[in-house]
Amino acid sequence: MQPTDTLRPLLEEMFAASADAAAGVHRKLPGGLHVKAAVKGERRMLIVWRTADRLPSAKECEVVGAAAGMITPKFDPWQCRESQDAFLVTESFKGQVCAHDWSMTAPVDGGHASTCGRCGATWQRTQAGRAKTERLTYNGEKVSPARFAQFLERGPAGEQAAAVVPAAQEPLWAAPEVQTPVPPPPPRQQAPRKAARPAGPETPAEQAERARLIGLLTCITFWSACWSPWFQRAVTIDMRRATLRGSTLDELRDEIRSAYVRRTLPHVVPYVLLACRWQHMTRALPECATPIPETHKKSARVAGTRKAAA
Repeated sequence: MQPTDTLRPLLEEMFAASADAAAGVHRKLPGGLHVKAAVKGERRMLIVWRTADRLPSAKECEVVGAAAGMITPKFDPWQCRESQDAFLVTESFKGQVCAHDWSMTAPVDGGHASTCGRCGATWQRTQAGRAKTERLTYNGEKVSPARFAQFLERGPAGEQAAAVVPAAQEPLWAAPEVQTPVPPPPPRQQAPRKAARPAGPETPAEQAERARLIGLLTCITFWSACWSPWFQRAVTIDMRRATLRGSTLDELRDEIRSAYVRRTLPHVVPYVLLACRWQHMTRALPECATPIPETHKKSARVAGTRKAAA
């Protein structure tokens, strides 16, 4: 999967070509992921799929959506002419977006911070721990480097969103309005982090964590089969399970932290508990009623032979 910085120019070119041709534009990425971009009015849409024996992961859909400039990308099962097992990626963010004006940067403990002079959004770039791990936060929430770079240019508005001037919604190349910057909030005390452990054989604790994460993601797959005919096919479930078994522990952690899993998991738990309860109840019932053993009567011929012998 290509980084967001590499995908962004490619997707921008695809969206421009789609707007000119009034049709979808298809490209195949080096990682084997197929992407089709389309523009309808001001709405951008992406369709992603694979031709191999595995489906696009939730992380791949989010990365592609973020590279397309979406604040909160969502993805849903989709069927297109090229593939019956595709995902439609669209924007789900309904809040206010600001083209930020970071006119002043202030030093904080372990790094730097700044506040947008238009909407009051904040960012911090700090380093903590012996390994000097860089921590990037936007409006108090930790974000990835790609999302951090995206939100510095155009991202969700801060607490002063109601007072955002119309110039904040202008294109990125518009001249920023001169305003008095809001002082940054006091820095938070972050607990020191441990240095990253070098790659090697998984410990028993990591193996247990891998099994737990695979179990949670498998439960989401089975829950999807309850309402989606696309997930009810055995080949789809087998492909999904094979993808989970072949994923690394870091990939499983990224997927379990994705917005789709966090939004879906609360709905999955009642179904899983009901399925476990139903299996326990059916296991307690006999498969069939125990038949009464038949008593075999001795025949009269056998009885007469025994008397004659006596």
